Amino acid sequence: MSLAEELAALVAPLIDALAGPDGADALLRELGVVTAPAAPPAVPEQLAALATTAQTTVDALLALDDETVPAAERTAGLVTNLAALADAFADLADLDESAVADLAAPFDAPALWSFLADALPGYLLTRWLRDRHGTAYELMRLVGVVSAADGAPPGFDLDRLAAALSDAAPWAEALADPGALAGPLRRRLDAGGVTAAPPAWPVGGPEGEAEAEAPAPGGERVTLSLPGSRPGVLGLTGAFEAVDTVDGPGLAITVEGLDRVPGGIDLGGGWSVAADGGPGPGGAVLGAGWAEPLDGEAALDSAAVELAGRPPVPWALIGEPGATRVELAALTLGLGGDSLISAPSVVFEAGTDGLRLVIVPGDGDSFLASLLGGDIVVELALSGRWSSADGLGIDGAAGLTVRIATSITLGPLTISGLTIALSVGGGVIALVFTTEIGGHVGPLSASVHGMGLRVELLDGDAGGPGTIRLGPVGLAFGFEPPDGACLNLELETVKGGGCLFFDREPGRYAGVIELEMLGVGICAIVIIDTEALPSGEWSMFFALFIDLPAIQLGFGFALTGVGGLAGINRDLDSDALAAAVRSGGMDTVLFPANPVEDAPQVIAELSAIFPAEQDRHVFGPVVRLAWGTPPLIEAELGIVLSLPDPITIGLIGSVTSILPSADTDLVALNLDIGGGIDAAAGTLWIDAELHDSHIVFFALTGGMAVRSGFAGRPSFLMALGGFHPGFDAPDDFPALAPLSLAISAAPVLDIGFSCYLAITSNSVQFGSTFHLSAQVAGFGVEGGASFDALVEFSPFLLSTRLGWYVVVRAAGVDLAGVWLEASVEGPNPWLVVGTASFKFLGFEEHVRIDERIGSRQPESAVAPVELLEELTAALATEAAWSTVAGTSPGVVVAGTEPRPDELVVLPDGVVTVAQRVVPLGVRLDKAGDAPLGVHDTFTVEPGAAALTGSGAVHDWFAPGYFFELAAGDRLSSPSFERLQAGIEFGGGEIVAGTARPGTLEFEEILRDPELGEDRVDLGVVDMAGDVRSGVLTMTADGDATRGGFQIAADPEQATIQGPAYAVVHRDTGAVQGRAATWSAAHQSEVGRRTSTVVVPSWEAPP
Repeated sequence: MSLAEELAALVAPLIDALAGPDGADALLRELGVVTAPAAPPAVPEQLAALATTAQTTVDALLALDDETVPAAERTAGLVTNLAALADAFADLADLDESAVADLAAPFDAPALWSFLADALPGYLLTRWLRDRHGTAYELMRLVGVVSAADGAPPGFDLDRLAAALSDAAPWAEALADPGALAGPLRRRLDAGGVTAAPPAWPVGGPEGEAEAEAPAPGGERVTLSLPGSRPGVLGLTGAFEAVDTVDGPGLAITVEGLDRVPGGIDLGGGWSVAADGGPGPGGAVLGAGWAEPLDGEAALDSAAVELAGRPPVPWALIGEPGATRVELAALTLGLGGDSLISAPSVVFEAGTDGLRLVIVPGDGDSFLASLLGGDIVVELALSGRWSSADGLGIDGAAGLTVRIATSITLGPLTISGLTIALSVGGGVIALVFTTEIGGHVGPLSASVHGMGLRVELLDGDAGGPGTIRLGPVGLAFGFEPPDGACLNLELETVKGGGCLFFDREPGRYAGVIELEMLGVGICAIVIIDTEALPSGEWSMFFALFIDLPAIQLGFGFALTGVGGLAGINRDLDSDALAAAVRSGGMDTVLFPANPVEDAPQVIAELSAIFPAEQDRHVFGPVVRLAWGTPPLIEAELGIVLSLPDPITIGLIGSVTSILPSADTDLVALNLDIGGGIDAAAGTLWIDAELHDSHIVFFALTGGMAVRSGFAGRPSFLMALGGFHPGFDAPDDFPALAPLSLAISAAPVLDIGFSCYLAITSNSVQFGSTFHLSAQVAGFGVEGGASFDALVEFSPFLLSTRLGWYVVVRAAGVDLAGVWLEASVEGPNPWLVVGTASFKFLGFEEHVRIDERIGSRQPESAVAPVELLEELTAALATEAAWSTVAGTSPGVVVAGTEPRPDELVVLPDGVVTVAQRVVPLGVRLDKAGDAPLGVHDTFTVEPGAAALTGSGAVHDWFAPGYFFELAAGDRLSSPSFERLQAGIEFGGGEIVAGTARPGTLEFEEILRDPELGEDRVDLGVVDMAGDVRSGVLTMTADGDATRGGFQIAADPEQATIQGPAYAVVHRDTGAVQGRAATWSAAHQSEVGRRTSTVVVPSWEAPP
């Protein structure tokens, strides 16, 4: 059925209902106006006029398919008649008491006519959905878009439709009670002939009248019989029914005979069914947020059924094949459950494939078909999942924007393309038609983008004076202003162009301009946001890039471009910069090749990297350098400073090398770089990523990252292509693509090589993999090798995990193969421990490998290091000593200023002495690559007997520098840890002699010529007896009865507890010891055993 016929079917029931008294009586009863038995009333002339207008509109709709009538005439007739029908509905609401006083009841009430004007459009739409698109009707009824309560007229809620189209919440609300699904499921299964029962309401009666639907009887069990069943699947049954339980109403689901569908069964017609489960029934009762077992019925603890349909020709859900339609190529429905006997967990999943809207431009109109070209296809995607534990989840993406390629020339103007966009929100469904209009005069050309017509479907009384009322909804037309304009100039000396964009919703203005003048290229980009900041202030970002003729700098380098970046109320977003590096988007950030053509992408990338931020500003220079003639390597680099505090410095860049030339690019390397320094946080980061790179025909990919902390907790980590599999990277370290070379012509040939290198404070890690597969005529060979290595430099030790294999296959079956897995350490000597496996024509053999290659050779000894001398020298420096002032009030230092080489401390002050050479209080194994001398444990204590230590001073040390670490420890130990570096001594309470009373002498000097005396002496005030001392005491002692005050003690401050560690048995997990630091735990007596391992305290049992 064509689109015109569908629209005609929407209006036709009104004509049938108003053709005579019986039809009018049935209409009023269906709308709930008439309920008591009465003779059918005569049809008033006002309704007869409405029926006539409706018939004319239907004729105009059907005429759209008549190619003998000119297209313009058909279109004009349709628009005229649709407007007349809308006016006819509106006229019903305008009938007053005088116009209907002479009519028979119930038509003599003006309120009835207002009701009909509002109810009839919704009634027609609801009935059209019910009669012609039952599934859509049931879905809309389920989520409350359509109301069909007994005794009430059918209603259509536009707000609810808008919410259902834009949000999953209405669907989740509707499915919160699974028992509510029994009725809709029963009606649709009956109508489709899936169940054995007849349809609950037929599609049409003997005379084309749709009969009222009958709801599924409450509590009636519905048994499913699948279409195309054969004896092989008759044993597979499913049933559901609405039930009442102590927890409330629910939906009982039962499946049985799952063991009779091994491997799936073809049902015919593109349908198939697959099941997983044993004999007997299985199921559960589902309710609003709960699930419980079936009462004594279930025998299966787990069950799963999947029904899949993929017809030879896609189903036409709306419309007909060959016409404008919504079609579906495949549908998958799955139902599964676990723990059905005890605590059921049930999941229902539905997925679509090939769900699309197909618009046939002609639909019987050759003019539109020739104008718009072929079919317009909008791909849709929809999948859903409901579980008894998590409720409903819907994943879907709709291509709600359709772009039609067309071109119409009207003199100097050209209308290019038509874009149709659908948006839903705020109770408004908007359909926007926009196009691009361009023109040229001589060397100047211009275009306007996004200008057109906006059509809105409104609810209630919304809309302005020009809104057309269609019962409870309104139809509004309006002008859609342009969202962009472009200008281009082509002269002999100057050429270029630019675009200006305006996005009203976020309040953004953006512009891009590109000019070439006298061999110099200029590109400028401006972004202004007016509503991005909570304060309402504006935010601006500006970028300028200038392409220069090569300016030689020496040593083969040349300057080919300069520029700058600046932003007001803008900041540098490190996460967005790192994302741009990993996605290969830096080409659009610095010196974009096609700034005008790629303007939306350029603006979006710069807006993400430099977002609006209140009272933050960014600026920095940009340069482009080349090396070689012609350039063999080209680099673009920008340094960005973000102010004020906290100050951050950003690095933006890219490096490109194409060899031997752009026309013959045997080697192409494109590397994007981003990084930053956060001075306040004390961190440095650098990311780099290869993209669009190759060597000959081998694709080249890979990433690099550096993370370093130089304040707070020191750290350093650098990786190219990844890490050793046993290393757990920090959470903030990005996932890196391996450095890879690959060539693929699968399945004939597939070759790949990848590698990685990582450096931490405790280890050097590297490894690689190689893979090759080839297949010809069903026979194939596959092989590969891999290794992961850790390096220790003194003495040099390489610890490696090695894998290697080669296998020959025929039709997927292994004919022969060799596999080797081993750990290799060396080279003094080489130790190989592992397993070799062999397979030939089904026979397998495994061989244990434990070999020593070579003999241990004496190594040159490294001179021991005496750390005591270095520790003593470090403590003797002035930088090792410092003082901390005490907290006692009124303590001051009197006397002469101390000499620069003197350390002055107050009586209650604290002296600290610390160094960064050796961690104290823990046993050491080495110092870098050198063994230790006589001493391996160091402490610092006060020398004088009268002084006692009052605390410890801690600093950051690298465990890998001082302790022997096994391979696993080098991967899991912290890069740096706070260990004792010194001590504190001193402090305590102030001790003084006997208190002595004192007096204060006050003197007041007056400078006033009118006074006889120039000076007034107040004498001596004795604070022990003067009355004013009572005032001072009252003010200070906090006696509330005398109006004093109290100073509340500071509340206890929250503190962050430092990490702790436990030494546990490697096999049993039993705790062997605990320590405050990883180093102390590792160096303890139990921690040095091979049978134990150090873990965080939270991983160990209490």
